[in-house]
Amino acid sequence: LGMETFGGTLVYETRNLEAMVPALDEKLWGLNALVSAHPELEFYVYYIEKDTDIHFETGEKVGAYEYLQEHLKLPQDRMARFQVDSFEDFSRWFYRTDHHWNGVGSYRGYTQTAGLLGVEDPLLEPVEERTLPYAFSGSKASTTGAKDVFQEGFTAYRFAYPAMEISINGEPARDYGSQEAYWTGGPASISYGDFYGGDFGEIVFDMGAQEQGNLLVLGESYDNAILKLLAAHFDKTFSIDLRYYQKGEEPFSFSDYC
Repeated sequence: LGMETFGGTLVYETRNLEAMVPALDEKLWGLNALVSAHPELEFYVYYIEKDTDIHFETGEKVGAYEYLQEHLKLPQDRMARFQVDSFEDFSRWFYRTDHHWNGVGSYRGYTQTAGLLGVEDPLLEPVEERTLPYAFSGSKASTTGAKDVFQEGFTAYRFAYPAMEISINGEPARDYGSQEAYWTGGPASISYGDFYGGDFGEIVFDMGAQEQGNLLVLGESYDNAILKLLAAHFDKTFSIDLRYYQKGEEPFSFSDYC
């Protein structure tokens, strides 16, 4: 995708729905096949709109979510989106130099996703908000080759996460990400993945509970920022990133994994 600056923010070019349809149809075929094959499971789809979904000058939107909504064989209350209708929305919820949600946006994503999943217990609320003392230059800035030019403050929320056991790719982990370390001034530099947690094939969060059910998240790097928040509401939360998951020489099998 091409990239430009708009309102002091690095933004990607708006996508074209017609060009997206083949890839969307492939995803739809796979999702609908899973839903049909597993009536014993509850499926939910959460779509994240971003700069590629809207032309900021005209306000015209691509309509990708509406296309998915029309062709997914799911009840309407099992689908939701992170809606972006203007540049003001986008600049409130996304970094200026990175393609991910900022702290405010990721918390909005958490509350919306928890609502979609029907979480009934109280949501985790931030105990502190601060712009951390690190020069942050995100993925979009790296693409331009001008990281020293495109920098911004890294504003984040601090949470009192409940105790949970975490494993990454089958091995016990002390934590996922380094959120608490950054609040105490540990690491010398910062990135989205360093703070919230990186991309791994499998991450498992175990709350040690027995009455809240399990959650399987099939996602990419956007969910990194909300996995620990969601995990607080389930017995076990399994995160699979299909870009990195590989079990020996075999591809990921949804049915076998479940």
